[in-house]
Amino acid sequence: MREELLKPRGKAPLCACGCGNPVKWDKWHKRWNNYINGHTARCLKTRAKISKFHKGKEKSAEHRENLSKAAKKRFENPAERMKISKFLTGKKLSAETKRKISVANTGKKKSEEHRRKHIGLNNSQWKNGISLENKPSELTDEYKQAIRKRDNFTCQFCGHTNNGEKQKLDIHHIDEDRHNNCPDNILTLCRDCHAETRTIGDKVAWQRVYSSLMKKIKRQNPEGHQACVELYEQNMKIYY
Repeated sequence: MREELLKPRGKAPLCACGCGNPVKWDKWHKRWNNYINGHTARCLKTRAKISKFHKGKEKSAEHRENLSKAAKKRFENPAERMKISKFLTGKKLSAETKRKISVANTGKKKSEEHRRKHIGLNNSQWKNGISLENKPSELTDEYKQAIRKRDNFTCQFCGHTNNGEKQKLDIHHIDEDRHNNCPDNILTLCRDCHAETRTIGDKVAWQRVYSSLMKKIKRQNPEGHQACVELYEQNMKIYY
């Protein structure tokens, strides 16, 4: 009887703030909520006023530093990051949101001081100039495609899928050594997860997470992994 009372009744109504999104069922009070969480006190008009009030105002250096520390602390744990990635998987920005972002960024130019602070050794992604080195010969496009096929064209961290068309998924080296191209050291990541692996959190922790995922890959698809091993050995014989 209790379970029956906790079930939602009929179709979900829309949020009373006017955003056009459906509300959730309140299982404790056995009724639909009037607002989406966070929309109660901030209807569209209120949010517009707040946005207009803050528009053009710059945050202090101390405020920006506090925001940066809070963001880094939130994403420093790979396990926590995985939960957030799974929650966001499949969610896409609307065309209107993309248009607003495009308009806001159009015409913006970084100052010389900003460029100077984020170039070379000052850049957070600097890795002793390895991007200037030549790509290892054995890391052919055919070999990278075999790795993606072994991983079912799926990001092994967040689960984002891609069948190889348009923007291809990235190839990530678990130990961060781009010259170690054996199949045990390479897995498939989407571009966002690949970027966050290099910039957010402890690299040792990331390596531990991806090493665990590699064991799972080898266990679930031994045939595909063996095919990658054979292609890798073949490339090593040809190029070396």
